[in-house]
Amino acid sequence: QQPQLVPRPVAESVVAAMRRLSEGYPMLDKASILHEAAGLMAAHTLQGRPAPEVIDELEGLFEREYRRYLDTWRD
Repeated sequence: QQPQLVPRPVAESVVAAMRRLSEGYPMLDKASILHEAAGLMAAHTLQGRPAPEVIDELEGLFEREYRRYLDTWRD
């Protein structure tokens, strides 16, 4: 199953990015992503990390998990 990614809007919030990525990668187990994603969201909300920086990391997290997903089907 391929991701159904929507292009990233210019002024996207971290919460909207999380929603967009979750919808774009429906095949992933969100529970396995939750801990790291929550940490990134907290860094934005509580520590003031810029949204674009956090969204970049969220996109990387989902891409990494998707590659792991593909590896499990190849084995």
